[in-house]
Amino acid sequence: MARSSYGGYGRPRGRRWRVPVALATVVVLVVVAVVGLLTYRSDRHTRKVRSQAQAVATVDGFVAAWQKQDAAAMARYATPATAAYVRTEIPSLHSSLEIASLSIAHGLVSSTSQPGAAITTRAVLQGLGTWTSTSRLALVKVDGTWKVDFTPETVTPSLASGDDLVRSRTLGTRGVFVLGDGTHVEGQDAELDGNLLGTTGAYTAAEAAAAGPDFEKGDVGGISGLQRSYNAQLAGTPGARLIVRSANGTVVTTLLSRPTVDGRNVTLSLDLGTQHAAESALATLPAAQTGSLVAIDVRTGAVLAIVNHPYDGYGRAIRGQYPPGSTFKIVTATAALMSGKTAATPLDCSSTVSVDGETFHNSESEAYGPIDLETAFAKSCNTAFVRLEEELPAGAFAKAAALYGMSTLPASEQTTGPLPIASFGGSVPTPNDAADAAAEAFGQGRIVVSPLQMASIAAAAGSGTWRQPYVTATPPSTEVTHLLPASVIPTLHTFMAAVVSSGTAEGVGLPAGTYGKTGTAEYGTAKPPATVAWFVGFRGDVAFACQVGGDTESGGFGASSAAPVIARFLDTLG
Repeated sequence: MARSSYGGYGRPRGRRWRVPVALATVVVLVVVAVVGLLTYRSDRHTRKVRSQAQAVATVDGFVAAWQKQDAAAMARYATPATAAYVRTEIPSLHSSLEIASLSIAHGLVSSTSQPGAAITTRAVLQGLGTWTSTSRLALVKVDGTWKVDFTPETVTPSLASGDDLVRSRTLGTRGVFVLGDGTHVEGQDAELDGNLLGTTGAYTAAEAAAAGPDFEKGDVGGISGLQRSYNAQLAGTPGARLIVRSANGTVVTTLLSRPTVDGRNVTLSLDLGTQHAAESALATLPAAQTGSLVAIDVRTGAVLAIVNHPYDGYGRAIRGQYPPGSTFKIVTATAALMSGKTAATPLDCSSTVSVDGETFHNSESEAYGPIDLETAFAKSCNTAFVRLEEELPAGAFAKAAALYGMSTLPASEQTTGPLPIASFGGSVPTPNDAADAAAEAFGQGRIVVSPLQMASIAAAAGSGTWRQPYVTATPPSTEVTHLLPASVIPTLHTFMAAVVSSGTAEGVGLPAGTYGKTGTAEYGTAKPPATVAWFVGFRGDVAFACQVGGDTESGGFGASSAAPVIARFLDTLG
């Protein structure tokens, strides 16, 4: 094989190219220099990152401690020169301003030029309102660690050393409760004053906080009843100022200013004529007998009268919890009519009936034999209604009770009532068994209601719409209403008229045009058991519910105890 002229197979012989020594040295020096520069820059960047992170941590920690109003924790983030100022002045500042709540937000944290961060402080000052301030949280290095350089200007830029923050307030004229014609209600009726309107007084710190940020300790405001519920409207808004004042007394700047707004009157739905008629009727009860009477406008659900007997500070008319007895047959009858039953539906009114081993009986063991639903309602036959409930579709009774504003929650678990003050509606717990369901059919078992609730049920029977009762001139925006089936109402009216004309309330002296239902509910373990007597119904535009007994003594029978009270009430109304 031929060789090339270079003595190999295409490859030169005896010649090599080497890097010059001088050039190699230069390359090494350049590499070292570059590595050193990169290392320097990396260390510098690391220091900057660490410094920034530590600055952010300082601002975050200081702001978090400030929001908690923890001066001791704030001082740990402050410079040695300002730590003592923070420990003493921050608590003093918060106390003098009466800060109810505080929120602070900070912007981007800088650890280079102008170290620190912009902050926005929103403080709710009890009695003054919300004050917002924008300032700067300055940082300085102390022994290589970022610290907050806290000064008066940190609180607000216009505050300098030696200045004071001064707050002042001016209270407006308090509104009053009035009727639709402008009549002042307060002082007109002791019953209303004590059990509905409530009281006013100088607030404690806790009461002021509960009333809202516009009020402070010592302000006169609503303590109970409607005075408390409508305090914001009645009290208006106090005028408020927060100023910076210099050491020589000069006003440097006004940080917060709010004009005084007088309170507004609250117009109530009450009618003094109806109220006094109810009081007069209940006054005929024995002095030791407890009772109550509630009257409601059939057309609107507005409360016209609330009366308790005796007047003792306990509003059983709106807060009492009693078994409704046979007055609740209004609900059971509604469920039956909604399920296709009619006034002529046949039922058996025996003296007793047994369900799941439990025996139910009629008042005084009455027995009418085969009767129709209308007669069973008018004569208030418990055993017939037990059998009626057994014929209803599943859920029919619960559906009807819900239409009348009843809750399935036990009374102990209900946290709100129909009115904006302490009040109770009603509870129809889901039956545990067939015997429980049978008892609920005639208002026993675990059902409890207030007289207020029964008056609202009577009003619904009169108008065809259940309306959550209210005590102001106009219904609240949150009022709940339920439309009852239109086909039910005429028959229900026939039933309630029969109670007065030929049923359990016959001969009581109720005026013409009265529709009602008697009830006698048993409670307790005595033999014979104590009773709560009821009569509920409507006449014209007035619905009513009267309860007698059920607190510490027996109330007798609905027809003989409660119905005569309503007869006197309606006679007085005319």
